[in-house]
Amino acid sequence: MMNCETDVSITGNAQTTEKSPNALRVARCRDGRRRIDYMPSPEALKLIEAVIARNPGASYQQAIDALLRKAGASLGERR
Repeated sequence: MMNCETDVSITGNAQTTEKSPNALRVARCRDGRRRIDYMPSPEALKLIEAVIARNPGASYQQAIDALLRKAGASLGERR
């Protein structure tokens, strides 16, 4: 699975708009993928945080993806 890194640091000081090669790669990756602005309910947030607690270093994106894959599998959906 392709994963866009969230580190989009820029070179130089805060006044410059020149992006690093990594930032350009991330921008290209994000251009090709749908983004969802998601505000989880308190119950959903507890589930997401439980996944993160069991998988140190996991991001919110990875936790949500894992929960959705598990839900899909229980519904008989294929990847």
